Amino acid sequence: MLSKEECKKATTKWKDIIKKWQRENANVEEINKIINPSAVFNFTVKDCNWLKDNIKHRNSNFHAYAGVHDHKFILIMVPLHEDGTEKDNLKEYPTVKLTDLTSEITLTQKDVVTTTTETTLSEDLEVIERSKNISLPTYSHPTIKEKDSIKEIVKWKNECLEWFSFMCSSKRKRKKIFTSFSVPLADLPLSDEGAVALFGFKRSSIYKMQIPILVFVNITHKTNTKKMAKSEEKLTTPSIETNTKNWSHPCPPYANKNFNIFN
Repeated sequence: MLSKEECKKATTKWKDIIKKWQRENANVEEINKIINPSAVFNFTVKDCNWLKDNIKHRNSNFHAYAGVHDHKFILIMVPLHEDGTEKDNLKEYPTVKLTDLTSEITLTQKDVVTTTTETTLSEDLEVIERSKNISLPTYSHPTIKEKDSIKEIVKWKNECLEWFSFMCSSKRKRKKIFTSFSVPLADLPLSDEGAVALFGFKRSSIYKMQIPILVFVNITHKTNTKKMAKSEEKLTTPSIETNTKNWSHPCPPYANKNFNIFN
C-alpha cells in the first residue's frame, strides 16, 4: 500500500522517465532498467480481496495506473464507484511491483464439446433416420483462448523494448505510451488463490499499432476439489474454461475522461 501522495509521485515519475527516454533517445539497455520483458505482476489474495471489498458491483472495472517507486515499475489499483468515477477519497492504494517470475506458470484451456446422436425408428422398428449434431464451444469476454494468450505474451517479451524505443523516437509517438489501464474486476479470480498479470501485445486495427494489454492468469491448485466440482457443473452446455482472462484497455491510446486521480 502507498499513500495517495506517494502514488501521485510514482505516476509522475513514470511520465518523467518516458519524457527522458524521448529526450535522450534511450536505447533498449536503458529501457530495460525499468521494464524487464519477462517480468510479471503477482496479485496476492490480499490484493484481490481489497479490490473486491472496495468494488461492490461485480460488473465494474478498476483502474491500474503505471508508476515507478524505488526504481521499480508498479501498478497502482484504484477502485471505481458504480457510476464509473474513481474513489479518490482513500488515504492509500494497493500497488503491485513488476517482478521476476519465480516459478513456472501454466495457461489452461478446456474445450467442452457436446455431441448429440439421434436415431429414429419407424413403427416397424426400422431405422429410418440417423443424425449427429456437434455443438462447438463458444467464447465470451473476458475469456480468451490459450493460444492467443501465449502469442500476445511472447510478442511482448520479444518486442517491448524496441516498441518503447520506437515510441520514444518523437514527442507525438511518446504521448501514446500507456499511463494507465482499465481492467474488469472479472479478470481477477473468484477463488482466494491470487493471480498473475503479464504484459502482452495486441494488434489494433483501429489505431494501426501494437496495443499493450494486461493478461491475467488465475492461480489454481489441482487439488482444489471445490473448484473442480464447480467446473463439472458447467459441462451441461458447450463451453470453454480457461484460467486466462484479458479485457483490459490501456490509456492512451484509448481515451477515458474518468482517469483523473493521478492526472
